[in-house]
Amino acid sequence: PKFKLRADYSYFKLKYESDRNVFRERSDNAFALYAFYKVLPKTSVFVEYEYVDVDYDQNILSDSKEQHYFGGLDWKVTAKSRGRIKVGYGVKDFDRRGASNRNDLILEVQVDHRFTRKTSMYCKVSRRTEETDLETTQGVLSDNFQLGYTQNLTAKLTASIKATYIHDRYNKDLTIGTQTDRRRDDYYSVDLVFGYSPREWLNLGVGYVYSDRNSNFSTFDYESNTVYGNATLAF
Repeated sequence: PKFKLRADYSYFKLKYESDRNVFRERSDNAFALYAFYKVLPKTSVFVEYEYVDVDYDQNILSDSKEQHYFGGLDWKVTAKSRGRIKVGYGVKDFDRRGASNRNDLILEVQVDHRFTRKTSMYCKVSRRTEETDLETTQGVLSDNFQLGYTQNLTAKLTASIKATYIHDRYNKDLTIGTQTDRRRDDYYSVDLVFGYSPREWLNLGVGYVYSDRNSNFSTFDYESNTVYGNATLAF
């Protein structure tokens, strides 16, 4: 009754239509194992091991093997509040000779709170490694902060807003023109969504996203405005 095991597998495939991005096409296979132990009726500690095999289609960026080791705490303080924190160590070994392997502190913290039956909020902080989008670098360390708020306007209509900040640091120097530095990007985005559920098993949504990227290399700066719609079925 106090001990639980869990295993996950995921497959990720990335392909591009534009020829200038084909060097980034890859397949990821990821395996994860968890062991949970309940120390209190609503609190569990856990350990997690994750293995990720990154396989690029072309021999431009190096294939790699990632191993992540976590320890964490999972709690449900009240019927309205719950959260999870996990802190760990990530090791990334590149297959290509001469590529510098990476060792990074990685973490994830998320807290959810329901103020009333109609109002809820969450906060999420994480640090993780990402694959690079530049041929001359080997990886990205990404710090993320996200804050979300949801309000049920009626029994069928919901509004939510999400604000996100991301700071990405590339692990090798980049030269563009006369500037040589390690690239650093700051992302800011706001996502506003309205959802309508005409049936219990159907949700229709329309959203707007504003995004801004500010880089220490100005050539990578951009702003974007996106309007989208979606439909979700649940059985």
